[in-house]
Amino acid sequence: RTIPEFADGVEVRAERIGSFGSIPGDAATSLAMVVTELVQNAVEHAFAGRDSGRVTVAVNRIRNRLRLRVSDDGNGLPGDFDATSSLGLSIVSTLVEGELGGVLAFERS
Repeated sequence: RTIPEFADGVEVRAERIGSFGSIPGDAATSLAMVVTELVQNAVEHAFAGRDSGRVTVAVNRIRNRLRLRVSDDGNGLPGDFDATSSLGLSIVSTLVEGELGGVLAFERS
C-alpha cells in the first residue's frame, strides 16, 4: 500500500510480514499506538531527499511473546539520534516497557 499523505511528496510503500494473531484487549490499544507512532516516524523522517521508500512492519510470535520490528529502507538514524528527546518516542517507550512489559530498541543498519 502507498501512504502518501504523511510523506511530503514521497511515495512510501507499506508492507506487513507475519501476523499479530489474537491479542488481549488491554494490550491491543497500547500496541496499536506503538505501531502507529513508529510507522509515522519512519514515514516522516526516513526519506528526506528521496522520492520513494518502503516501511515494513514484521511481526512474529515466539512462545507467548510477540516480536515486532518496524524498519525502513530510508536514510538511517542520524548520528545524534536520541529517542528520549522525542515526545512520541518517549510515549512509545512508556507503552512498550510499562504497559506491554517489553523492550524497545533502535538499530542502525
